[in-house]
Amino acid sequence: MAVDVSLVLVCYYSSALAGRAVASFRAEGAACRLRIEVVLVDHSEDPQEQRALAALAPDILIAQPNRGYAAGVNAGVQAARGRLVVFGNPDIEFHANSLRPLLAALESGWDIVGPQFMLGEFLLPLPEPQTPRAEILRWVAGHSKRYWKVYFTSEVRRAVSLWRAGEPVAVRELSGALLACSRATFHGVGPWDEGYFLYFEDTEWLLRARRRGARLGLVPTSRVTHLWGQSADPERSLSVALASRRRFFRSQFGLAGKLVGSLQPACSLLHPRPLGAGETVAAADVWWLVSVSRLGVPAAAVRGGAVPPLGAIQVLGRAHGKRVRYTVLAVDNRTLRCLGAWWWEYDAG
Repeated sequence: MAVDVSLVLVCYYSSALAGRAVASFRAEGAACRLRIEVVLVDHSEDPQEQRALAALAPDILIAQPNRGYAAGVNAGVQAARGRLVVFGNPDIEFHANSLRPLLAALESGWDIVGPQFMLGEFLLPLPEPQTPRAEILRWVAGHSKRYWKVYFTSEVRRAVSLWRAGEPVAVRELSGALLACSRATFHGVGPWDEGYFLYFEDTEWLLRARRRGARLGLVPTSRVTHLWGQSADPERSLSVALASRRRFFRSQFGLAGKLVGSLQPACSLLHPRPLGAGETVAAADVWWLVSVSRLGVPAAAVRGGAVPPLGAIQVLGRAHGKRVRYTVLAVDNRTLRCLGAWWWEYDAG
């Protein structure tokens, strides 16, 4: 039987998360009356975990040594039979009516697309641009209060334009947590670089795709929950992320990449105060931004009023599931002017 769409998930001790991803994909496939299949790639090397994944009744279950996320994506897509493939992390959940617009974008001429990720009520941002110029701009923004204001406003304007969009939008970056393309496009760009164990493998593949002329699109009407940090702990994987970053910049941008790859992370020129009950801002239509970045962007966002959405921020912290200190900023939706900065801390313990 021909398969319309394959879902490929790369799992590492994530059977508890994969259940929602698989169930929501099947529900969406049924709603769209598509012939679908589920391909799970297990990197746990643990028979008990493999049995837990097998209980989800995937059409294909691949158990292989953990050679990294890129190797899992390659193995899964190679085994997939669908004309279109949707591939990524198991810590995702498709919202109702999220698969149809994603696939419609591919049918209308986009080559590689991704959804608008959500976490609780918050819209999640796209990844930051990874170029020498972007790295230098971030570094300057972290050392110049005057330039930080210019940089922050520019990044907020870019993000808000995506959050307001109703049709697919051309972008240069997408998150590798979930991507969709045809199998022909995937094989045309080539396999993911397995020299990256974790992090930047999606960045390199998407850069390669753009250099081949591929059109990348964010589909804002396709909403997918992404439990960021659940399938891989960013703090525990920091050394791996830094090594992947150095490899990416040096391999893709030569001397310029080598130089910016050695830059220290941006400093913080913000002086936020604790966020508590009773805070208000002088605007009625506000984007509330929540960020782990020292620069305040990229940030998750929820649109609201003059009062901080403390309940939604608490839900975000619980969904994140770890101790984290957020920078919270209020931005006027009309002028995009920053109205204030605070910090808020969640402690899972």
